[in-house]
Amino acid sequence: MNGSKGLSIVKKLRNQYPMHLMLLPCIVLVAVFSYYPMIGIVIAFQNYNPTKGFFQSKFVGLDNFEYVFAMPDTLQVVWNTVFIAFMKIVLGLIVPVAFAILLDLLRRQRIKRVVQTIIYIPHFLSWVILSGILIDILSPSTGIVNAILKSVGLNPVFFFVE
Repeated sequence: MNGSKGLSIVKKLRNQYPMHLMLLPCIVLVAVFSYYPMIGIVIAFQNYNPTKGFFQSKFVGLDNFEYVFAMPDTLQVVWNTVFIAFMKIVLGLIVPVAFAILLDLLRRQRIKRVVQTIIYIPHFLSWVILSGILIDILSPSTGIVNAILKSVGLNPVFFFVE
């Protein structure tokens, strides 16, 4: 009876071989991008020396943590980090939702489309292209901003210099 059970497990594995093969890339990706970087956590508990590497540097336990928490500015740094993270979460949620609601309240479709286009352009263009556009717009000789300033009688501004 036990032999037939063993045979059924081998038969199941043989039948499920393609499924396990399909799972292999996922396992490799998780191992490479989630578990392999965690080797670096060892540095927090060592007097790390890059020439010696992870496994030959001297282990110091919690001494590094005692050193950091003994510094006078540690609480301020931790508070700033938590506050900035919290504000990024809150503002990253509230601002887009509020903007979407305000945009929905616009009656003129043409203005709504122009504003949406301006808001979404950065998502479709690379930062190199956007910086080139910005340089062209703010150019002291040919830029549209300085052309407007000249038309109202002001001197051109070198935005990237001043």
